[in-house]
Amino acid sequence: FDLRFRKFALKDADKLDKNGKLVEAGRVRFAEVELKENLKLCHSLGIKRLPYIHYYKKGAGKIDDYKCTPMEFHKVIDDVNKYADMSEEDIKLEKIMIEGSVLGDSLLQNLEVAHNSDRSNKQQNVT
Repeated sequence: FDLRFRKFALKDADKLDKNGKLVEAGRVRFAEVELKENLKLCHSLGIKRLPYIHYYKKGAGKIDDYKCTPMEFHKVIDDVNKYADMSEEDIKLEKIMIEGSVLGDSLLQNLEVAHNSDRSNKQQNVT
């Protein structure tokens, strides 16, 4: 994950000098947070597994977040390219779509649990 991330960041991220001063603005800005040194922050953000990705865009705030394994790194590249080129209006619509998808997944889980519970109760009543 580290080498692929660094190659990608060199191409698209902000360029900094040795002192950390911005030399050239890139399409994206990356931040890496050490879990052990920032446990409270990570817990407040809901991070339970690593590596974990958060996307933010100026004017829109957080867009999306998810756990990402090294095998799924291509998704990070795809999402960065997608979000970096989206307008603020498109980002806001994307956030609504993501939130709706999460809500839909949660409702589906609840319906499946209720259905399985009803089925189990009916089977117990038959026997």
